[in-house]
Amino acid sequence: MSRTSAGLADKQHQKELEYWLQKLSGEPVVTGVPLDFKRPPLISAGPQKTDLFIDPETQSRLRKTCEGNELLIFTACVAALKVCLYHYTHVEDVIIGTPIHQQYRELTPDNKIVVLRDRVSGSQTVRQLLEQVLQTISEAYAHQKYSFKRLLQHL
Repeated sequence: MSRTSAGLADKQHQKELEYWLQKLSGEPVVTGVPLDFKRPPLISAGPQKTDLFIDPETQSRLRKTCEGNELLIFTACVAALKVCLYHYTHVEDVIIGTPIHQQYRELTPDNKIVVLRDRVSGSQTVRQLLEQVLQTISEAYAHQKYSFKRLLQHL
């Protein structure tokens, strides 16, 4: 790697760190939501998934509303989850994790998730929340190459 490309990589690395430090600054609120099952002492490295059933009519309406755009469908699902968490916890600062984009898994082997942090309030319209969550998702994936392990050290 040339000195110039190394310098550019360092600048990009610093920009990603600054983004995450700004996005994740401040103390998260502990919600007190009970766990659905006892967590193991060590998290396994294997893929984790949970089946989620969405009835065919709702799936069809979601696809139609989002015009089949997978990013918009994902955004709508994330926004719906955030609304549910806000509704049950009454905490406006809603933080969830989602897997990093597939194309970066080899570049950042210690990264498994990106953090999606948004403020949700009862005064927002659906459109406002969807736009906010879409921006958060876009920014998070644009900065997903920064090592989560290193980020935790900085935080």
